[in-house]
Amino acid sequence: MPKVDKSTHYYDFDDTLIPGDSIIYWKRFYFKKRPRMRIWQIFTWIGLVAYLLRLINSLTLKKIFLIPTAYESKEELENLAKEFTQKEIIPRLYSDMIDQLRQKMVNSENIVVISASPIFYLKYLKEYYPGITIVGTEFDFPQNGIIRIPRFSSKWGNMKGKTKVKFILHNLHKPRPNIESASFGYSDSGADIPLLDFVDTPIAINPNRKLRKKALQCDWKIYIPKNAPSTFQNNLMKIFNLLFDIGEWPKKSEAK
Repeated sequence: MPKVDKSTHYYDFDDTLIPGDSIIYWKRFYFKKRPRMRIWQIFTWIGLVAYLLRLINSLTLKKIFLIPTAYESKEELENLAKEFTQKEIIPRLYSDMIDQLRQKMVNSENIVVISASPIFYLKYLKEYYPGITIVGTEFDFPQNGIIRIPRFSSKWGNMKGKTKVKFILHNLHKPRPNIESASFGYSDSGADIPLLDFVDTPIAINPNRKLRKKALQCDWKIYIPKNAPSTFQNNLMKIFNLLFDIGEWPKKSEAK
């Protein structure tokens, strides 16, 4: 009879462990810390309109969001990313999702956070949750030029959709003879259907319309974190934040 190895849990990040998109929080945080760089906000508005008109894709929009970041030195960016994680990410994590994650860590299960969010700030989650594996989108920030457009710095590009499964198979998933291990996947987005199809036990976290439809068809478990916004509320908040730089889901210390 095969031995049973410890389980592996693959978590998406945005709208799965926190409400909203972390890159939008980063944009707002960055312009507060660097008000002189707000002139670049016009690029984010133009980029957003172009994206809504389907003139550019989400990858290009992400790069546009990060153009101002390219004007920071490596040391300055690291300091900003650490402060951002401490002040803007950690307080917004869904408490019940984190409680479950901690319990899995106590049980020595494998935890992988795999996200399309930039690794330059996502990696600092390890300072609060040692032992977890963090995988994100890697960027290279040019250090010269008038307009410094970030580039993907690894062959994987944007860590989204099928790319997550390819990365897992190439780097993380190492089957061993006569060893069985269970895998679990957690996501809010239809973009992660390939990941959820890949794992043994898929769990839809406050799913968007596309993922909810798939979850109901396949009888996947659906879990709604405490205080999670509806899809409509979430999308409305993102639009207000992007266009007018107002509105955001409260941090735990602010929520009542």
